[in-house]
Amino acid sequence: MRRSLLLFAAFATPVLGASAQDAGPVRKKLDAAREAYNRELLKYQTGAVDWFGKQEDAARAKGDKKLLDAVTAQRAVYAAGGDLPAAAPRALRTHLDAPRKALEAAYADGIKAYVKARKDDDAAAAEAELTKLRYTATSLGRAVGDAPVRVTNKHSGRILAVSDGATADGSAVIQFDDTGGADQRWTLVPVDEDYFVVRNNQSRTYLTKMLKDDRAVVIGKLYEGEAVKNQHWRPVPVPGEAGWFVVQNRVSGKYLSVDNGSREPAARVIQYRFNGPAGSADQWWRFVK
Repeated sequence: MRRSLLLFAAFATPVLGASAQDAGPVRKKLDAAREAYNRELLKYQTGAVDWFGKQEDAARAKGDKKLLDAVTAQRAVYAAGGDLPAAAPRALRTHLDAPRKALEAAYADGIKAYVKARKDDDAAAAEAELTKLRYTATSLGRAVGDAPVRVTNKHSGRILAVSDGATADGSAVIQFDDTGGADQRWTLVPVDEDYFVVRNNQSRTYLTKMLKDDRAVVIGKLYEGEAVKNQHWRPVPVPGEAGWFVVQNRVSGKYLSVDNGSREPAARVIQYRFNGPAGSADQWWRFVK
């Protein structure tokens, strides 16, 4: 029992809480839909805990350390982001598909009802909740949530930082040793189901592709209008490498990389074309709380 409780605590997918918006009929329908989803989410988490427990018990009963190690590794991937291995029963792996689809449909109907009723602020708030739902349904969103993260490069082992800890717009983004500085911590803010903006915790500005430069990556204030898409980044999981992502810019289509694949501290972080089927390791990034 203790093992199951610890695993359940390790994978703490945030349940969707009630909103502070109006208590009208549209909001009541949204809250009811979220409560239904939360019940299914709890069933999914409990089922996952029980399944892993049975796999571990079976491995121990056989005295099979190799199998036990495999189960432990799979459980670590689940605890980090909620992804079950292909060996898990399909009914369990897909348990949340229909509830999530139903919840998204409820939000779509709610947003439409708010717009018809000229409640534009409520429509915008519901749309933001839907974006958050989609984000927390991804592996990265489940693992990170709202917490500040270190963004670690696979090739160098160094982390995303701002040159000299600067706060001015246009300051260069680099890789550096982890000193614990606020310029080395970033917060992921979802803008839709695929992309997010990356806010630096010291300057409160954003990871930015410069408008007229297809290589430079800097920090900058949030752009306005269509230009803001230069600050949109999409994480794409690296096949077979749990927890690692390549990060693509929405406008250029290029990927967050280290200049010349350097391992050196203070090397510039740039955007560059995709290197091979899974990219090269200087294009692999891990987001760690």
